[in-house]
Amino acid sequence: MMRLIEFTEGILEKSWIWLNDSEIKHLTNTPDFTKESQREWFDNLPKNHCYWVKGIEYNNEVIGVAGIKFIDLENKKAEYFGYIGDKNYWGKGLSEHLFPLIYHAAINNFGLKELYLNVIPQNTRAIKAYEKAGFKVIESAENNVLMSKQL
Repeated sequence: MMRLIEFTEGILEKSWIWLNDSEIKHLTNTPDFTKESQREWFDNLPKNHCYWVKGIEYNNEVIGVAGIKFIDLENKKAEYFGYIGDKNYWGKGLSEHLFPLIYHAAINNFGLKELYLNVIPQNTRAIKAYEKAGFKVIESAENNVLMSKQL
């Protein structure tokens, strides 16, 4: 069973490891960051009302991070982000369990009508999962694919 859980210091530590893995860093297009900048970001989360982040738990094990950012309540849209950091769970079709949880939170917590996301063109596995979840390509460039879904 999959669920979204509080983004704790323990998950912050796991995310440091995951996002510094060269493959995950590339696929998520994560810029370089320091432990200090990550800690500052984490400490500011309670005050950041445009950012909602959760840990992804599957069968009682934390396997990744997901959420929405740039929450625009006026235009009722936000950017989805997420990744499975535990590579043992890659390619298992878990996004079909994750996206309904994200959609539910986006609608019920924030009243959103649209989610969009950015993904690098080389992350074909993610693009297929997003398309299966109903996201449509809006714009495609050499370094980025912009996708959107109406909720």
